[in-house]
Amino acid sequence: MNTIRGKKFHRRTMLSGLGAAVAAVALPGLRTTDLFAEEGSDLKKYKRLLIMHSSNGTLPGEFWVDVPRGGVAGADVPFKRILKPLEEYRERMMTLANMHMTVTIATKGFGGGHEKGMGCLLTGMPLLEKLVDDGTGGNGGFASGISIDQHIANTICNDTKFKTLDFHLGANPASKLNVRRRMSYTGSDQPISPMDNPFEAFKRLFGDFIVGDNPVDDAALKKALAERRSLLDTTARGLSTLSKRLPVEDRPRIDQHLESIRQIELRLNVGGSGTPEILGCEAPTMPDEFKMTHLNRGQYREVMKLYMDMLTMGLACDLSRVGTLVTGGGSTSINTFPWLGDSTNPLGRGHHGYSHTDSEPESYEALTRINAWYAEQFLYMVKRMDSIKEGNGTMLDNTVMVWFKSMKSGGHGRQNIPNVIIGGESNRGGPGLKQGQHRSLYDDRYPYDGTPHSSLLLSLAHTVGLKEMTKFGHADWENVGPVKGITHEG
Repeated sequence: MNTIRGKKFHRRTMLSGLGAAVAAVALPGLRTTDLFAEEGSDLKKYKRLLIMHSSNGTLPGEFWVDVPRGGVAGADVPFKRILKPLEEYRERMMTLANMHMTVTIATKGFGGGHEKGMGCLLTGMPLLEKLVDDGTGGNGGFASGISIDQHIANTICNDTKFKTLDFHLGANPASKLNVRRRMSYTGSDQPISPMDNPFEAFKRLFGDFIVGDNPVDDAALKKALAERRSLLDTTARGLSTLSKRLPVEDRPRIDQHLESIRQIELRLNVGGSGTPEILGCEAPTMPDEFKMTHLNRGQYREVMKLYMDMLTMGLACDLSRVGTLVTGGGSTSINTFPWLGDSTNPLGRGHHGYSHTDSEPESYEALTRINAWYAEQFLYMVKRMDSIKEGNGTMLDNTVMVWFKSMKSGGHGRQNIPNVIIGGESNRGGPGLKQGQHRSLYDDRYPYDGTPHSSLLLSLAHTVGLKEMTKFGHADWENVGPVKGITHEG
């Protein structure tokens, strides 16, 4: 039973006669507002968490703002080139310098720099010994503990369709499964397999928006697509009926969700007839080139945008409240960036290669442009979340968005891990973040006089609503506590 402006109704009754796409696209998104969230429900109790990772470290001199040792700088501090694209959100973001992946530095463990960086980033745990050679030339097994995103999802995603939404872009198809390709873990030696094909991802996330409550298989999907053509064609009449029953301020959100789905549909029809049909449904099979789009260097930008749209739409539709996007894994050479090149620097080499020669002027400039481009991608997701109204603000107020890297630079160091945190200012479920600040963290109890990054992982859990947590990560650093000064409660 739900209430709209004092009128009670059964949700099933309200949805009776409407298209399945309307119910699945419009209403889950509205569930994140007060419309379908009663007092004390999890929808009011918790925030969301979205984490993006990009590989091969950064250029510290072009990334970090200038902050005195152990000090704090405000939102007006000048941004360097890499973070320049994020300046419009300077009042709603923070960075935390001298945050070290301490467990990979101060404890014995297996794995090289790329392996330790990826395996420890969200777990705060060392790697297990690798028992079988996977043919990649790397070393070190999977992480020895659960990752913070999965730990959080165990609490805040018990009533969502998916526990988490996980995407991976840019892994070399010739490489076998190894720790470099995995960031999220349900437990020790239990890595999450992310979605790495845009067509399968669309079908998995949004397939039942088309075929209702029946299990989605290829035959059913093709039949539904052939009959219905596009989601908008199917739902126009239902949308009109639904809109009449909702408050005026909630109607634009329905339109926004449907238009976002339609744009994803259109872009997934690359190589087809150009008609607005999902997955090129007029053709029984996709062209070979189309099948390889998600692994094609020339399509890197397009596929990344698809993943970002599906991830943010999935959160907006409340398919989950936790999502991750990994680009490249621990390292990658598959993606070059010709669209960032010019006559002075064509950027013809792979990202990984540049990262190991970052002292050379050509590589330094290439890495600056590449990392600034990733900042622009993070900004794209931030803007999408900030464009969706929620309560007295937007979804960004209730979403903690983090851009992480798994090492300092191409030299494989795991101290001073690059990070950007935007949003999460509301106090829904946990202390709101004090945005508009940049901190330089120092603590002489730990190696390199910094703070173990598990402190930030614990802070993320507190901020999204798990306030009773007292520790996370390796036992050697279990007493570190959350990062001080970044929330309104400490």
